[in-house]
Amino acid sequence: MLRTLSWQVDGIPVLKGCPDFFPSIPHVGDRSSSAMDQQRELLSQQLEETIQFFNGKGCKVWVMLAPPEFAYNVPLKLAAPVNEGKSIKASFMPRNAGLRRRAATDKLPSEVVSKHKSSEAAVLDPFDLFCSDGRCITVEDNRSLYYDKTHLSYYGSIYGSKVFQPVADELIRDSK
Repeated sequence: MLRTLSWQVDGIPVLKGCPDFFPSIPHVGDRSSSAMDQQRELLSQQLEETIQFFNGKGCKVWVMLAPPEFAYNVPLKLAAPVNEGKSIKASFMPRNAGLRRRAATDKLPSEVVSKHKSSEAAVLDPFDLFCSDGRCITVEDNRSLYYDKTHLSYYGSIYGSKVFQPVADELIRDSK
């Protein structure tokens, strides 16, 4: 039976854990080029080890990328046009801007997963779900999809759950 693991990478890779265990890794607030390179390398290594560990147990690993991140607080951006009786489309972001914003954060996990067979690891990417027709949406059925600029609201989570369909399809197919 196929078992899965879902791990989300949100924003710039940040190390979590006791600093005593990572004496050679710079403080997470250090944004120097060498510090960021070290953090990316460590994240890449840890993700690779995680995939290998679960593959060794017969599990496929699903890595979920973050939804599009906005440069502004979405609910506040929604409030202005609503209060003025204007279209909420003013809160939408052009798809190309969304692609630029995500380029740095989604590259690393995608590269690690691409080194594996599809039966070992796969990426779940909500980007196309939130960003189609040339824009990244902030609202669906008159409900905000975001709690702030990066985090999905309750409704955004329900809307975003569609990205798990490939997992469900595979589990159903493999259980037959």
